[in-house]
Amino acid sequence: MTEFQHRSYRLQSHPIVRGSGSPQSTRKQGILYCASKAFLHSWLQSLRVQLQETSVEVLELAPPYVQTELGHSSQATDPAAMPLADYTAEVMQILITPNPPYSEILVDRVKALRFAERNGDYERVFASRNKQ
Repeated sequence: MTEFQHRSYRLQSHPIVRGSGSPQSTRKQGILYCASKAFLHSWLQSLRVQLQETSVEVLELAPPYVQTELGHSSQATDPAAMPLADYTAEVMQILITPNPPYSEILVDRVKALRFAERNGDYERVFASRNKQ
């Protein structure tokens, strides 16, 4: 047992790490972004396993494409992006529910992307995200 794991028995914490809905279906315009978020997602899964017998619950916040200026200024008004206020309200609603989801915080708009492979829809989602 590592020192971190030993100390975490005494603490109850819920760190939230911002991931992305993108790693599950990459885009040709954001190869490195998607790869880094895929790594983060995998690493968080491994960290959860290491900490499963502690009081630390690691949560991953995986947003869809949201209206912010994070990527570029036109993203803030892009109608294809989820309005920031709507995204924030939905995340807060998820977090205040009596039994919030274990491991991932997913708004409805990102679930089709996140679960495309499981739902047998990966090829269509991948193609739609990589149109010319």
